[in-house]
Amino acid sequence: MRAGPNGNEGQKEGGVGFFSRKSDIEKALEKTYAAIFQGLGASPAEALQQAAEVVASAAAELRASGEPPVTTGLAEMLLKRESVDPRLLATRRRDGVTDHDIRWWWG
Repeated sequence: MRAGPNGNEGQKEGGVGFFSRKSDIEKALEKTYAAIFQGLGASPAEALQQAAEVVASAAAELRASGEPPVTTGLAEMLLKRESVDPRLLATRRRDGVTDHDIRWWWG
C-alpha cells in the first residue's frame, strides 16, 4: 500500500483502492495521449500503454505534491449530503477515508 494524501495507507498497488480509480479527466487524457502516440508511430496497444503510464506518472506527481486535483465542488456536496444520508459514504468511511481525503479527491 502507498500513503494517501493525508499520509494514511489508503492506496494499494495494482489499481485497487480508493485513490486508484481513474477520473473522467484521466481517461480523457489517456485517450488524447494515445492518439498522439499513435500519430508518432506507436501501435494502438503501445500507444494505450504509454498514455496510461504518462497519465499515471502525472497523477502520482500531483498526489505527492499534496495539491488537490481540479476543484469541482463535489466534495462539499457529498459531505453535506452525507449528513442527511450516512450510507452515502459508509463504505469509504469503513476504509478509513476522511473528510480531508474526500476534499482532496473530489475537490
